[in-house]
Amino acid sequence: MKRVIVILFILFNISLGYSQSTREFWEHDEVIKLEKVIKKGDTVKIQKQIENVLSVFSDSAYVFWMTFNEAVQIDDYHSMIFIENYASKRGIKVISDIGFFNACKNSNIEIISFFLKNGYSLFKSDSDINCLYLIFNEREYSICEWAMQDFKSDINMKYGNLQRTLLHNVVLSKHSVKKVKLLLSFGIDKNIIDSQGLTAFDYVEQYEKNIFKKKKLKKLLK
Repeated sequence: MKRVIVILFILFNISLGYSQSTREFWEHDEVIKLEKVIKKGDTVKIQKQIENVLSVFSDSAYVFWMTFNEAVQIDDYHSMIFIENYASKRGIKVISDIGFFNACKNSNIEIISFFLKNGYSLFKSDSDINCLYLIFNEREYSICEWAMQDFKSDINMKYGNLQRTLLHNVVLSKHSVKKVKLLLSFGIDKNIIDSQGLTAFDYVEQYEKNIFKKKKLKKLLK
C-alpha cells in the first residue's frame, strides 16, 4: 500500500515538472506559515498566505495541490472547498487519488462525499488503493454502514499481493463482529481463501485473542 502511494506521488511531481526539492519546499518559512493558517481555517488568511508562497515558488499547481491536501488531512471541509474553488479559478485541478485516499483514511463523510460527487468511487476494483477497504479496516461501524448504503460492486473483490477480501481483514479490526454481520448481509463469501490459503475463519482461529469475540466470530463464519 505504502509503495503505491509513493509511486503516485512521484508520478504527480514528474507530471508537473516540479523543480524545487521537497525538503526545501516544506521547510520554507512561508510554507510553514501556510500550514498554520490552514489549521486555523481562516480563508482570508489562507488566500493571502497562498499568494505569499506563490511569490517564492513558481509551481502554482503544486502549491495549490499541497494546500488542498493539507486541508483534507486535517478534516477541514470549509477550507478544502475554498482552496479547491480558488485553484479552479486559476485553471488548476487539485483533486487527486491521494486526496481521496486521505479522506477515506480519516473517514470524514462530508469530505468523502465531495470526492464522490467529483467522480471518485469507494468501489474501484482496478487499484490496490481501495477506499472501502480502508474505511472498514480503520474506522467505526457507522462509517462502514454509510459506505455500503449505495454498494454497487463485487463484494468478493480481492486486494493487494495477499489477495484478501474485506472479510479477511475485518475479522481482526475494531467492532469486527458488527462489521462481519454487515458484510455477510451483503452476501460476502466467507469461504474465499487468500494467497496464503486462509479463510476469514482461519484468521479468527489463529489470531483473535478475545475469547468472547472469537466465539461470536467463529459462529458467524463457520
